[in-house]
Amino acid sequence: MKIALIGNGSSVLDKELGEYIDSEFDLVYRINRFKTKGFEKYVGKRVDGWFIADTGIQWLASPSDDIEGSKRYKDFKYVFVYMPKFKHTESVLNMIDESDKSKCEVQLLPTKHEDKIKSLASFGNLWPTTGLVTIQFLLEKYDKIYLHGFDGCSKKYEYIHYFDKGDETRTTKRWYEKFTGHNADGEKEILTNSNYKLKSLINE
Repeated sequence: MKIALIGNGSSVLDKELGEYIDSEFDLVYRINRFKTKGFEKYVGKRVDGWFIADTGIQWLASPSDDIEGSKRYKDFKYVFVYMPKFKHTESVLNMIDESDKSKCEVQLLPTKHEDKIKSLASFGNLWPTTGLVTIQFLLEKYDKIYLHGFDGCSKKYEYIHYFDKGDETRTTKRWYEKFTGHNADGEKEILTNSNYKLKSLINE
């Protein structure tokens, strides 16, 4: 199967790949606060599966106008929830109404994926991003995955996410100054590991 994982990094705006993404893959996955509306020519609009952090579980229980996935997820094939190991619990899924769960398969990701990532780089008390845990999960299911929008929080771009332009609370500079939950350098190290069967859409 040909699998695409579309991240939220600003690099997606470097090339118009929307039509290619929507037509050339067996499954297209997206992450957290993704947006397609207004960005279709860059990222497409197709969504087969959605990966969210545990803090986003509220988006399933109470759809938000600001979160595209929360309004569309009942039409997706899958929703996967990543909860860091230190607060992992199956009870998080109790927040989702049973009738909603019947329309879309919702799964809590096993902690083994986080464990694997932490064995590859030093994270200390930090936890991996939803994106990196998603990659680890998908690589256990598929031989190869195609990535787009995984910048590693590159300082090359003014904003962390492609949809953040104009929000001065979401600049890359501010992210490095204020956010301490993730290990950006450690994640870059893992993603460049030759054992990871990853391909970049930007080079296709």
